[in-house]
Amino acid sequence: MTTRRILGYVAFILIIALPFAVACTTGGERTRVGCPAGEQCSTLVDGLYFSGVVPTAHSLFAIAEGGTERVRVQIEPGLNHTAYAGSFDARSSDASVLDIGSSSGPEVTVLGAASGHAYLRIVEPETDILLDRVDIRVAPVSRVRVTTLLAAFSSATDDEIAAVWSGASVQLVAALLDSDGGVLWDDSLEVTGHPSTLVELPLGLEFSAVAPASGSLDLSLARDAQTHPISLPVVSAATDIALFPADATVQIEVGSTGSICALGRAPGGLIAGAPVTATYPAFVTEAADAIPTVGGEPIQGCVGFRADAVGTGSVTIAIGAQTASVPITVAPATAPLTGPALDLADAQGWATAGERASE
Repeated sequence: MTTRRILGYVAFILIIALPFAVACTTGGERTRVGCPAGEQCSTLVDGLYFSGVVPTAHSLFAIAEGGTERVRVQIEPGLNHTAYAGSFDARSSDASVLDIGSSSGPEVTVLGAASGHAYLRIVEPETDILLDRVDIRVAPVSRVRVTTLLAAFSSATDDEIAAVWSGASVQLVAALLDSDGGVLWDDSLEVTGHPSTLVELPLGLEFSAVAPASGSLDLSLARDAQTHPISLPVVSAATDIALFPADATVQIEVGSTGSICALGRAPGGLIAGAPVTATYPAFVTEAADAIPTVGGEPIQGCVGFRADAVGTGSVTIAIGAQTASVPITVAPATAPLTGPALDLADAQGWATAGERASE
């Protein structure tokens, strides 16, 4: 079964600052630079904006060869903002690269037929008069990247998952990549036999799985008739700890909460599902409600805490026999700092202008 949801790009600020980009719609060429050379442009609009639809509004990505993406045509920027209400025809500048599938209201399904670039052209009905157009790239899948939800949200590492922890329930994110390492989109993507969720950061496909006690976790990433096998060895020990960020230092005030995130390392990359524990100085106590979440689910690899008193010391993070020390300083409170940990699924993004709308 596949459930799909979108996580908007967000500036996510914790005690450790996980950096993110801002999600946006994609602006048509008229919105950004004006009427393209060689086109007759409509007087009905000054430009349009485009966003992906599945599972909900998200910025456009390059499409995997053989894949699909449902595109929403908008009259103003901002994810989930006003759709274009007028009638239009959708055409491709090169159907051998980008084919046009079904249309319904302001939504158009495009298909990545072959590698290359082509314009999705939105024109006045039964004419060739351009409302706006957007360039969409199609590329073949070079490989599949697998990482954890934590590592995918952080720009602190490009490391991928090299192993999974014995018997652990793991949060993983698989993405289709082109030859340059760019993420490719396909609305049909799913992990067969495991609940999975399309997410955007851009991430790919989030899914959960339970690792066996030994051997390997073998999965299949499927999209329509194509499959991409994934095999991750099972381990029960880490060789090191990766902190997020690597130079994590905590500086907070009395009464506030924070979190520290970590993953185990194995030869070749990170370990998914390794249990993370923390030992705190006397002036700090554990606070599970301070762990950052996605869609209400705590991010695996993070611990949360509350500062009870002024002090200076360190938090010891442990994964198996490996430990790492994170300096912590708690200062007197200067203003109320309350509230739950941020849930990334609640973050909002912005649309990208088309060529005409940005003039």
